[in-house]
Amino acid sequence: MEKTCQVAGHSGRPLSLLCTNTKCTNSRILCFQCLTTNHKDCLDHTLEIGHISQPNFLQNSNWIKDPNVKLVIQALEDHNLSGSKDEVFGIFSGLLDQEFEKLEQHLLQKLQETKEKMLKNFKESPTTLDNKLKDFTKQLKSLYNLDSLFDIVDSWQTNKKNLNVVSQNLDDFFKKVSIQTQQEGELRKLAKDLSFSLKNFVQIDQVVFEDFKTSIPFEIFDTYPSKKTLSQPNSEQWCWDISRKSKAINLKESNMRATKETGANGEYAAVIGNVKMVDGCHLWKIEVATYNSNRSWICFGVAEERFCGDMENFPYEQSIGFSTYRQPYQMNVIGALTEYDNKVFLCKLDLENGVFTISHNDNVICKSKNNLVNRVFLPFVCMSTRANTVKMTIA
Repeated sequence: MEKTCQVAGHSGRPLSLLCTNTKCTNSRILCFQCLTTNHKDCLDHTLEIGHISQPNFLQNSNWIKDPNVKLVIQALEDHNLSGSKDEVFGIFSGLLDQEFEKLEQHLLQKLQETKEKMLKNFKESPTTLDNKLKDFTKQLKSLYNLDSLFDIVDSWQTNKKNLNVVSQNLDDFFKKVSIQTQQEGELRKLAKDLSFSLKNFVQIDQVVFEDFKTSIPFEIFDTYPSKKTLSQPNSEQWCWDISRKSKAINLKESNMRATKETGANGEYAAVIGNVKMVDGCHLWKIEVATYNSNRSWICFGVAEERFCGDMENFPYEQSIGFSTYRQPYQMNVIGALTEYDNKVFLCKLDLENGVFTISHNDNVICKSKNNLVNRVFLPFVCMSTRANTVKMTIA
C-alpha cells in the first residue's frame, strides 16, 4: 500500500496527516508539505494519523459546533470517565479532600486573625476605660463639688464645727446641688457610655463573641450543595464582553457597567454578555441609569447568537427584549410602568420551559411570545444617548 506522497515535488514524504475539513475536495491523506500547497486552508483541520483516537478526532473536527458536545468530548479525552462508578467516586473524593483541606486552612487562618483582633481590642480597652473614668470623675467633682462636701463632713467629725453650723453648711451645699442637677446632661452621656464598657470589662460577658458567632452564616452548610447544584449550575458568573461591543461603549467595574461615552446621540451602541445561555435557568439584574428621561432610550434582553455579529449595527429589533420607551420586541407586555428610567429590572431566562421575563419589584412587566427551547442566547444592552449607563449583576 502506498504510504508516501505522490504530489509533484513531495515525492518520498510520508503520508502522516488526515484532513477533516468538510469543505476540502483534495485528498484526505496528506504530507506536511501539502499544508503549503493544496491544503493551505486546512491547517486547523488536520490531525496526525498516528495520534488519532475517537475523542481527539471529534474534538478537532470542524463539524462539531455545539459547545456542550465539545465540552464532554474534551472531558472524555482528558479523563478516564469510562471506569466504574467506584473509580470515578474515588477520584471525586480525592479532589474534594484537597479542596476542603485548602478551605479549612483558610478558615482557620481567618479565625485566628479575628481572635487576635479581639484580644488586642480587649487588651487596649482598660486604657480607654481609665481615660473615660478620669473624665467622668472630673466632671462629677466639678458639677457637685464633692471636695466641699467632704470638708463639711470632716469639720464635724474632727470637732472643728458644731452640729448647727455643719447642718447649715450642708443645707447650703445641697441647695446648690439642686440647681446644678439641671446641668448634668453631659455627665449622663458619659455615664451611659461607661455603663456598657464597665459591663464588658467587669463581667467579661460573651456578648461580643456571641455576636461574632451569629454573624457566621452556618446555614449555608445545611443548604449547599444541592443535588441540582452538583449536576447543573444556574446563573453562572458573567460580565459584558469587552471584545464584543460597539466602539462607543466603555466598560467599568470589572466589565459589569456599560456606558455610552462617545458617538452622536441617536446612534445605537450595544454590548453583549460573555456567556452563551443554552440551557437551565439564568437570572440577572439590569440597573438602568439615565441622565435625561426625555432622551433615555435603552433596550435590554437576550438575542440569539446568530444576530450578535456586528455590534456597530446591532439588530435589537430581532431581539427578545424591552426598551425604556415601552417598546417590546417579541414580548407581550403584562404590567406596564409609568416610567422606566433609573430603575432595577430582573431578567429571567428559563430555557427549561422556554420563557424569558422582565420584572420590576417582583411584578412581571413582559414575557416572551414564543417558546425559546433549543436556542442559544446572549444577554445584551443597547443605548442611543451619551452618558446613559447600565449595570449588570448576577441575581
